[in-house]
Amino acid sequence: MSLNDELFAAIEELDIAKVSDLINEGADPDARDNNGSTALHSASRSNNFEIVKFLIDKGADPKATDKAGYTPLHIAARSSNLRLVKYFIVKGVGINVRNNDGYSPLHFAARSSNMELIKYLIDNGANVSAKTNNGDTILHIAFNSPDHNFEVVKYLIEEGANVKAQDNNGITPLHLAVRSSTLKVVKYLLEKGADPNARDSQGYTPLHFAVSFSNFEMVQYLMDNGADVHVKSNYGDYILHFAVYSCNLEMIKHLFENGADINAKDSKNRTPLELAQIEYPQCTGMINFLKEKSTSYVEDVSVSNETRNRTRSL
Repeated sequence: MSLNDELFAAIEELDIAKVSDLINEGADPDARDNNGSTALHSASRSNNFEIVKFLIDKGADPKATDKAGYTPLHIAARSSNLRLVKYFIVKGVGINVRNNDGYSPLHFAARSSNMELIKYLIDNGANVSAKTNNGDTILHIAFNSPDHNFEVVKYLIEEGANVKAQDNNGITPLHLAVRSSTLKVVKYLLEKGADPNARDSQGYTPLHFAVSFSNFEMVQYLMDNGADVHVKSNYGDYILHFAVYSCNLEMIKHLFENGADINAKDSKNRTPLELAQIEYPQCTGMINFLKEKSTSYVEDVSVSNETRNRTRSL
């Protein structure tokens, strides 16, 4: 085993005495493994401040990137190690450097919903509008975090995060909030200017998401705040077609009562009733409701036309 291999092993074992001996014997503080990680990257992954400081004191480059574009700062931020983050920034590591996937240290801090770390990075110049290669802003990452925190969301928006930003798939923070958050968060985003009719790359709006999750309260709030019940996806689906996919009778009733067009036709020229009959014949309650309302709607139109004809003849 070479001195450099022994150095990596000693770092993994958190044996600073052996690390010191190996460096003094000629091991390279900037030695790299097969992934391009330096000894400093390895020490950062081990969350060992003493070894990190020792390596830098011995000449290790704190700005070095591995094959994936990670600096030791990325690794420290991903581990939510504030002490190491502060140290690397003091040592001149770029706070907005992005890895090969476009992630900055702030993206990693948002992913862990670590408020203290997020505040420190922003206070020291981290770009709250930075996007990954997939178009995810810091706010998108915060919503995608398994520990997403409303206070983090509010803080990011207060610091200038764009509530209307779309990722490469057209997804906005509001789409994500409808999918994974409470009504309180959705209300907050709308108050801050989020667009209730923003369409993703498939033409789906936050209302589509709320319907798919059968969240009646969310659906009603979105409609009360400007969500369009007549929106059409890129696949030609109107909102009622979307509800049919879930065989959700109560949601269909709710949307119908709020103005959704029961006779709207999709790209295959099918009404919600025709879609239900073809694709979901087992959903008899839904089909019967659509039959009843579709028929009454046609009759109402006929009566209206007859009335207009009588008026013209007078």
